[in-house]
Amino acid sequence: VSGVQSCAVPLIDMCCFNKTGKLAADHLLMDGVALPRGGLAGEGERKGRAAGGGSGDGGEVFAPEVCPARAALVLGGCHSLVNVNGETQGDPLETSAMRALHFTLRKDGSVGATIAGAPRTIRITHRYHFSAALRRMACIVSVGHGREAPLHYVLVKGAPEALLPLIASPPPDYSDTFQHHSRAGRRVIALALRTIPSTEPLKRSEAESGLEFVGFAVFSCPIKRRSLPTLQALARSSHRNIIITGDNALTACSVAAALEVTGRRAAIVDVDGAG
Repeated sequence: VSGVQSCAVPLIDMCCFNKTGKLAADHLLMDGVALPRGGLAGEGERKGRAAGGGSGDGGEVFAPEVCPARAALVLGGCHSLVNVNGETQGDPLETSAMRALHFTLRKDGSVGATIAGAPRTIRITHRYHFSAALRRMACIVSVGHGREAPLHYVLVKGAPEALLPLIASPPPDYSDTFQHHSRAGRRVIALALRTIPSTEPLKRSEAESGLEFVGFAVFSCPIKRRSLPTLQALARSSHRNIIITGDNALTACSVAAALEVTGRRAAIVDVDGAG
């Protein structure tokens, strides 16, 4: 956070800050994948140990090194990253996931991944780009393993609320789990998939239907060291501080409380659809 002196001009009585990149770091750290305690279909893949178990309604959080196989597949195959001169570039959330899972984005755009102890090659054949209105993105991929015939999937990730209507059988603790982590100030991305017979392109509405939920990817975005004292100084000089963010409202409330922007329990007002 910089430019505090300029904010001290008497004519200015309000300071607005973008959360990511200004008050919080512009990089994300992948904490792991959270699975509701109610369980998922195909739980036999869940081997290893949780990153810390989790408490309350937070479900079980599995560290990246023991990430459930199908969740790892979505994180490795549903992205918009590019390889530029040998470096992976693109969305910080996606680069964070690739780094945490030790996946490699190759020059030809394929991803080299080790999933459930076996090497895999993930190739995106069709991409449904992220839509701010839909709050999600999707990819059709082919997953190869040695000489075995490749498997084909639709992989989808996005805001938990946006994916919920698309999931065929969501677990009963779906909302409680992601809200628990959002209240703690973490960024939560829902992950889902379904198998398909081929990689022929589908209409987006068809591709993103009848999905199987496979977990929540949970990310931390550290608050910058100077953010709190800077906002405290502005508040003492009678400036009103406001945080502007596109993050989940619960995540935004947690950050606002940590930075003393809100001094009491915040009310969340949903104005979706208002003209």
